[in-house]
Amino acid sequence: MKKLFSILVMAMVIALSSLVFAFQNEPDGFRGIKWGTSINDLPDMELIEGGDYGDGRKSYHRRNDKMAIGNAKLKEIVYMFWQDQFFSVCIKTDELGLQRILSKIYGEHDKGDITGTSLSEEWIGENVNIFWSIKVSSYSGRKFTDETVYYTYKPIEKEMNEYLEQEEKRENKKHLEDAIRDL
Repeated sequence: MKKLFSILVMAMVIALSSLVFAFQNEPDGFRGIKWGTSINDLPDMELIEGGDYGDGRKSYHRRNDKMAIGNAKLKEIVYMFWQDQFFSVCIKTDELGLQRILSKIYGEHDKGDITGTSLSEEWIGENVNIFWSIKVSSYSGRKFTDETVYYTYKPIEKEMNEYLEQEEKRENKKHLEDAIRDL
């Protein structure tokens, strides 16, 4: 009986430890900008044309940003803010190599998926999720790849999603009330 109890306790410790520990080297920001930093403290950011979504979300490019990570040349880096707080970054490239770099920095990914011509992997941290995907396509006999990485700071993302959900409910209620009034 004691042995069974010890085995159950060990199994619970192992199961809980996987929930507690984040992936290795969980980032506290990106390229020297800490999560939650105000856009007002970042004078080198430029609002992307069409990057103000009117609901508290805005997307920016950083002037003179280094357009490479390791040997991978980047097409674009988009810094995303919610109510002027930095919470996410999107990195795009048409070269291969980001997945190897991410694995080297953050260790083995937590989840992966293959669908059609796409492959994705995700590192799930205590405060940050990192999502990597690649899409492969061909056109006129040439192969094209699009590799994308999202870093997302979960506390601000949660706040944003809750707010946007409440706004959607308010809008739906208003539309319903207007429709009833028009009857």
